[in-house]
Amino acid sequence: MSTNSKTKQTLKPILRTAYLLFTLLLLAGALFYQPVEYDNTCSRFFLVHAIVARGTFNIDPYHESTIDKSLYAGHYYSNKAIGLSLLAAPVYWGLHQFPLVQVGGPLYPPAIYIVKLITTTLPFAFLGALMFYMACSWGADPRKAFLMVLAYGLGSIAWIHATMFSGHQLTGCLLFFSFALASILKSDSPALKMVLYSIAAGFLAGYAVLTDYMAVVGVGLIAIYMLTRPVSWTLKSGFIFGGLICVAILAWYNVICFGSPFSLSYQHLTFDKFKDGVDAGFLGVGIPRLGVLAATLASPARGLFFISPVLLLSLYGFVEVFRDGRRKPETVLMAAIFVGYLLFNAGWFGWHGGWTFGPRYLVPMLPFLAFPMAFGSWKTRIYVPLFIVSVFQVGAGVTGMPHVPEQILNPLPEFIFPCMGYSYTAGNPAQALGVSPMVSIWMCLVILGLLGYLVFRALPEHTIAEATVVKRLGIDSIGLYLWLVVVLVALAWTKTPDTRMVHYCRWRVLKDASMTTGHEDLREPTVREGIAAGVYK
Repeated sequence: MSTNSKTKQTLKPILRTAYLLFTLLLLAGALFYQPVEYDNTCSRFFLVHAIVARGTFNIDPYHESTIDKSLYAGHYYSNKAIGLSLLAAPVYWGLHQFPLVQVGGPLYPPAIYIVKLITTTLPFAFLGALMFYMACSWGADPRKAFLMVLAYGLGSIAWIHATMFSGHQLTGCLLFFSFALASILKSDSPALKMVLYSIAAGFLAGYAVLTDYMAVVGVGLIAIYMLTRPVSWTLKSGFIFGGLICVAILAWYNVICFGSPFSLSYQHLTFDKFKDGVDAGFLGVGIPRLGVLAATLASPARGLFFISPVLLLSLYGFVEVFRDGRRKPETVLMAAIFVGYLLFNAGWFGWHGGWTFGPRYLVPMLPFLAFPMAFGSWKTRIYVPLFIVSVFQVGAGVTGMPHVPEQILNPLPEFIFPCMGYSYTAGNPAQALGVSPMVSIWMCLVILGLLGYLVFRALPEHTIAEATVVKRLGIDSIGLYLWLVVVLVALAWTKTPDTRMVHYCRWRVLKDASMTTGHEDLREPTVREGIAAGVYK
C-alpha cells in the first residue's frame, strides 16, 4: 500500500472524530443559556440592535440600561470592541427578515440565543475540532488529543464563555485560527493558495483585536512568529495586509463615533470607576502586581489553576514538546502568549473582570495553554481527578450563575450553589418543556456524557504524522493530588468576611432574575435574601 493510501486511511477516522467533537462542543454550548443579561453582554446587544434597526452606532435609547458605555459629542456608544457586534449584525438582520421571528427589542431572548449560538458557540465547537486535528497532525496520540480538547472545552471557563455573548471566546478562536494558518505556510507550496492563507491569518489576527483590544498581546506575538518564519516576504506581506484591513475598519469606526482614528471607546468612558481606572497607567495597564498574579492563578473566585486544575498538565506538555525540538518556535509562541496574557492581566486595573466566575480576560489564551497537553507524558489516572474537579466547578458556572460579583471570595458555596438552590439556573431545552431546573440540568449533562463516551470509543489508534518523541519528565503525581486537596479544602473553608454583602449579592441577582423571567418561585428567596442583607426591614 502506498504512503498516500495509508495517510488517507488514517485521516478518515481522525476527521470523523473531529466532526464528533464538533458536535459535542456545539451541543455543550447550545444546551444552556443565561436568563438575565448584564452590562457586558447588554452593551454589545444594544450596539447590534442599533446597527440593524436604527442604522447607527450610538445606543442613545438604551444607554441607561448599561454602565458599559462611552460618551462623545452628545451621543452614547458601547465601550466594547466592535468586532463581535459587527459579526452578529448580519445574523440579527437575518432574524428581522425571517417572517416567523418577531424580534421584540434589543434584548429579545430568542434573538439573543440565536445570535450567540452562531457567533460564539459555533466557532468554539469548530476550535475544539481543529485543536484535535492539529494535535494529531503534529503526532499526538489521538486519545490524549481528545482528552486535551475535553480539558479545554469542558474543563475550563472557555465553556462558560461559549454560552455567552462576551467576546472573549470568539477572540480566543480567532487567535488560534490565525496561529494554525500561520504555522502551515510554506513558500514551496502553490503560491496563490499560500498567499490567501497568509492574508486570512493576518485578517483573523486583526479581527481578534477588533473583538477584544487586549488581543494585541497575542496578535503581536503571532506577528513576530510570522515575520521570523522561513517563508517568503510575499507571504509575510499577505499577513500584514490582512491585518491592515482590520486596522482600517477600526479607524473608520473610531472616526465615526469618536472623531479620530486613534480615539478608542475606552478613552470616553462614563462610569467613574472605569474612567479612573483607565486614566491610570497606559489605558489602565500598569506594572504587573504579584498579588494579582497569585489571585489570577490560585484564588477560588478568579484562579485559573484553582478552577481548572486539569490545565496544570499543559505545563508539562510545554516542556516536553520544547525538548522534542520539532515544534520549538510554535511552542515558544504558545508559552509566550500564555505568559503575556498573565502579565498583561496582572497589570490591568480591572483584572478581576467584575461580575464573572474565573479570570475572564484570560479566556483568549486558553487554547494556547491547553494545546500542549496532548503531548505530555501524564497518565490517565492523574488526568481523571483533575478533570472531574475542573468540570465540577466550570459546569456549575455553566448550569448555574456565572455572573459572580468581585466581592464574593468563594463563588461556589457562597453564591452559585445557593442561587441554584433557589431554582436560579441557566435555561435549557428540557426546562423550557416544563422539567424542573435541577432534573433538566442532569438530563443535559447525561446527554453530553454519553456523547463524549461515544466519541472516545470511536477514537482512531494512529496519528496522521509520525508520533512526537516524548522525553518523559516523571510527573510528580503526588504534588498534583496535593493541589487537589488544597482546592477542595479552600472550597470548604474560604469565606467572604462581609456576610451581609454576600446576601446583598444574592438578593441582587435573584431580584433581577425574578423581574426578567417573572418566575414566582424566585420571589420568596429574593425577599429572604433582601432581609438578610438589610435591604428590607
